[in-house]
Amino acid sequence: METTSVNYSASNSSQPAKALICWRSVFAGIFVTLLAYLILTALGAGIGGFHAARIIDHNQDGSGLFTGAAVWLGLTSVVSLFLGSYFATRISMTPNRKIGGAHGVVIAAIFFAYLMYGAGNMLGSLTQITGNMVAANTMGSPLVSDADAERAARTFANVGWVLFVTFMLGTTAAVLGGYEGSTANTKKPMQVALVPIKTI
Repeated sequence: METTSVNYSASNSSQPAKALICWRSVFAGIFVTLLAYLILTALGAGIGGFHAARIIDHNQDGSGLFTGAAVWLGLTSVVSLFLGSYFATRISMTPNRKIGGAHGVVIAAIFFAYLMYGAGNMLGSLTQITGNMVAANTMGSPLVSDADAERAARTFANVGWVLFVTFMLGTTAAVLGGYEGSTANTKKPMQVALVPIKTI
């Protein structure tokens, strides 16, 4: 009996490997994410400034402004990353949900790296101030009270928790945006019409 052997490597070598992530779509999704983030941030600044003016006029406690700003930061990141990841997956025209989710994770990583780069100086200053106040309070400095040191440490902890929750929710929203984009590609794939170019 004659046996035949199949060389799978030779049969598959003629097919070029296709990249799973479309980087052009990723960068386009990043720009859409940043655009949505800037729009929502401007809206939040307007709303926050209006409430801050009312608090100053009525001599009210402004502690709620930090909570409102933290909630708005998380909401802005979630919405922006969902839209950017959905857009990136749609224009990549991939129907695979896992690849769509991978697009979302990459977009979230680049977006949060950009945000942390921009907020690095602020976080560094806050860390230094908190450390100095706690150290001065430990050494018994008369310039720093227990309440001030405790308030600075609580503020630093709150900022850390806000960033952690924002990163987790934003990454989840980016993955879901990629999933929804791939699902839309399966149900209603984008049709690209090629228009012939007339030469003179």
